[in-house]
Amino acid sequence: MNSGMPFDVEGVIALSIGFGLCVVVPIVAMLLAHQRKMAEVVRKQQADPVLIQHIQHLQNQIDQLRDRLNERILAQDSARAVPPSFPEGQPRTPAQEAEPN
Repeated sequence: MNSGMPFDVEGVIALSIGFGLCVVVPIVAMLLAHQRKMAEVVRKQQADPVLIQHIQHLQNQIDQLRDRLNERILAQDSARAVPPSFPEGQPRTPAQEAEPN
């Protein structure tokens, strides 16, 4: 049935639906995903100042503990490097007797 229109209405509708499914829907999905990611970025940039201060405090404590641990390790290494002194009358090992005084 052609009522004077030079094109087929059903064909145009079918083509529009096909175009919408193949092109428009993926583009809208990509835009929505991008919008979600940008919202997360903005939300992360507006972090709670109390939380940031707490994290910095914890980082300072970790640094202090690391420094104390390093000092103790160095002290233990230094203590091991010093040969023990023997009181008079205690027998010496052959390696100690070979050492020059």
